[in-house]
Amino acid sequence: MNLTYLNNLIHIRRYSGNLLIIPESVSDHVWAMNALAIEYIPKINIKFPGLYSLEHIIYLITIHDVDESLYTDIPRTFKHRNKEILDAINTVADEILSESGIDEEILIDLKDLNKHDNKDSLMVKILDIVQAGYKMIQEIELGNKYFISELDNVTDSLSGLQLDYLPKIEVFTFNDDEVREYLYLFIEQFKKEFFNFKNSLSK
Repeated sequence: MNLTYLNNLIHIRRYSGNLLIIPESVSDHVWAMNALAIEYIPKINIKFPGLYSLEHIIYLITIHDVDESLYTDIPRTFKHRNKEILDAINTVADEILSESGIDEEILIDLKDLNKHDNKDSLMVKILDIVQAGYKMIQEIELGNKYFISELDNVTDSLSGLQLDYLPKIEVFTFNDDEVREYLYLFIEQFKKEFFNFKNSLSK
């Protein structure tokens, strides 16, 4: 398996176009997400034994931004400016990935990840957004005021997962509604944490 593209993530900086007090590479982001998975997946599995494979979640986290090793980090404000731009970027990204030489199995897993329609891809997306929120808090605490307003995007994105993706999740070994309710509250705790942090800044 060719892992050169994973090594490249060390050199790809996140938050393109924004000045960070402590720079973050994509590999930093991946490692921080893995740390969150190591903390939370075992706790979820206490409630629902075997619901998640920590090993598989760590694998998915490790590859989830591998496309950025090929065309770097694209500023969120540009990427999500409108649907036409987002669709165009995704089309070009798919073409680059298909010609990259990355293992076919990983390409299939990346496509599944981007659907967010199963419990594993949803969990990766949750941890992806949460890690970004914690990075913003770190920057704000160091005096980087730009990210104060950006925290709203974090809570909005988490709400989007609750409303748009969570209802679609099916878990065949447990009661679907119980799992959905648990994951809803799992997401909600992070939303409250980010909301309370932002509110504390005005006191």
